[in-house]
Amino acid sequence: MHSEPSILCVDDDPANLIALSYALGDRFPILTANSGREAIDVLAKRNVGVLLSDQRMPEMQGFELCRIAKERFPDVSRFIITAYSDPGAIREAINCGHVIRHFIKPWNEEDLVKALRTGIDAYHMATLGRALQARLPRASRDAASTFVLGRTLHEIANPAVAAIAMLEVLELKAAEIESGFPDAPSELSEKLRDMGACVREAMAAMNTLASRLDVFTQLATESPLTDGPSSIAYAVRIVANTLAGEIRECSLLDLDIGPDATVAADEVALAQIVFNLLEHMIESIPPGAPGENRITIRTGRDGDQGFVEMSGTGIGVTAETERNLLWPLDSSRQPMARELGLVIVGETVRALGGRVSLHPVLPSRGLKIRLELPLAPACT
Repeated sequence: MHSEPSILCVDDDPANLIALSYALGDRFPILTANSGREAIDVLAKRNVGVLLSDQRMPEMQGFELCRIAKERFPDVSRFIITAYSDPGAIREAINCGHVIRHFIKPWNEEDLVKALRTGIDAYHMATLGRALQARLPRASRDAASTFVLGRTLHEIANPAVAAIAMLEVLELKAAEIESGFPDAPSELSEKLRDMGACVREAMAAMNTLASRLDVFTQLATESPLTDGPSSIAYAVRIVANTLAGEIRECSLLDLDIGPDATVAADEVALAQIVFNLLEHMIESIPPGAPGENRITIRTGRDGDQGFVEMSGTGIGVTAETERNLLWPLDSSRQPMARELGLVIVGETVRALGGRVSLHPVLPSRGLKIRLELPLAPACT
């Protein structure tokens, strides 16, 4: 388990560090440094979520420290405390993104604590978002590989079971032939007995194969889907950011984030569902006119369900496609490559006790996708 990120307080005056530690120590883990160089060393070695630095320090001033911190530790939230009013320098530091906010001494404890909590939340969002963005493409590939493997094993198992049944019939027929001709030459009887023995060995081998295929199929389809709880709003923001480049090429994007819904799903599984649905929405929009198209994503709660609703100016789906993508597939039809993401969505959502719908169907335009998942127990 990761440790809670700390607040790093930097000041060349030990009395100020003591005052900050006393005021904040019961709310946050506190680390201290008495110079910019020492602060950079702490940032490199410890889990720091917020840098809170004095501005006027010898050797390295606070703005310079925040500039270096932004370059080397971009996820860390950066705040400045100063006893001097220098609007020009403060404005430049904030506009350049080196500093998120500044406080004038004597600082107000309530305002400072509120800002630090916001900084810690921003740090969590940045670090978790970065990790999730890195895992999303791999998770999608893994899910596709697992789905294809499970389907392949299922397809192998079906004829294996049929072969076992035919071997059983062959064994019975061989026994009937042997018993029906008691006066048959010994050579024929011996061949019939050998044939029966071969059939029994083949049956044993096929039974072993079928049982192993069953185990492998279960292993291929098992997934820690319900390790949550996970935030729908957070997943949507991360996925929208991940696919921002693709969205800009075809459409404008509106996010309407309602009351946050925390659902009983693994965060990667939830993000993968949203990722695949949004990708389908993007692919449904003809390229070349991003200013004329719009995708709207709305999230919120509806009773005991959390929901994501996507609507856009894309092309609708056929009734057959909706049926094939969002209901369990029979073994007679395998999905095309471009459909695989939605097939995985359908199976994953059903495993989580949720539901997903696509409409309208062709020839209508204006595709709408709605995902519903049960809220986590503590949130219902």
